[in-house]
Amino acid sequence: MEKNPSVRRSKCRCKKSNCVKLYCECFSSGKICDDSCQCLNCNNNNIFMDKRNRAIENASEKNEAAFSNKIEQTKAKKSWL
Repeated sequence: MEKNPSVRRSKCRCKKSNCVKLYCECFSSGKICDDSCQCLNCNNNNIFMDKRNRAIENASEKNEAAFSNKIEQTKAKKSWL
């Protein structure tokens, strides 16, 4: 499968969060970290799917819009103004 060079995927560099906090670019966008990431002790992968799913549940309980499209959130906020 060829990658589209015009589509850029952000790569995380998490060191202490195990990539299961919303400030991890991959986790917050609903993606699993891959080999291009430079993270340490990553739990946002297929091996740690149970931990990842619990982290998603916890984040969603605190903020229902935690994993929604950030662009759509911005548009919704502007429409309220």
